[in-house]
Amino acid sequence: MSKDTFPHDNMPIANNEEVALCALIMDKSESMTGAPMDSLNQGFASMMAALRDDPVVSARLKLGIVTVGGTASIAQAFAHPDQLSPTTYTAEGDTPLGSGLELAMNMITAEVAAIRARGGSCTKPWLVVQSDGAPTDRWEAAAARAREMVNKGDLHLFVIGVGVNADMNVLGQITHPSLPPKRLDAVNYQEFFKWLKDSLHGASRSKPGQQLKLPPTSAWESITA
Repeated sequence: MSKDTFPHDNMPIANNEEVALCALIMDKSESMTGAPMDSLNQGFASMMAALRDDPVVSARLKLGIVTVGGTASIAQAFAHPDQLSPTTYTAEGDTPLGSGLELAMNMITAEVAAIRARGGSCTKPWLVVQSDGAPTDRWEAAAARAREMVNKGDLHLFVIGVGVNADMNVLGQITHPSLPPKRLDAVNYQEFFKWLKDSLHGASRSKPGQQLKLPPTSAWESITA
């Protein structure tokens, strides 16, 4: 396996459904102040603009956003890209990543149930977690729940450590053992969000049972840590 790909790259993803869900957990803690926060905001804005410009992706994809910075909160409930308001995030506080994980998983579970209750269906949801340090709250139970969701086939989980201070050991315990975390250069969010946009583009357009090939991570992955 190439080291510039996620182990997910050739996983079969059944996409015979109508809605593709992706929840993002974005670390906006105080340690993100300055260039990392600027890079996150710029990259996120570019990704959202590109997703809105694709009518097929915008119609099928629903994004939800949880932020962790002082507190964990739902910044955006699940909505299609053209329904999300432009947002600029500000760095503040510590990193309650355990609470953020619980919020995101609750969002995903509730949204899947709501879609099915309306007679619809959805692809296996994505949860993308990024943090530049380590959790400052109790995260173990939330991590166990996330790994169990992966084991049951209810979730695709991507964990990203941002910069040289990200605790990859802890982040590795949050994600599934078969899906190790990647490290992102703290000022390279533009490339990361481009990768995420291209990945979601493929996920939202794929056919039932199709193998989904994700783009390589080499454009944004740090090799210095």
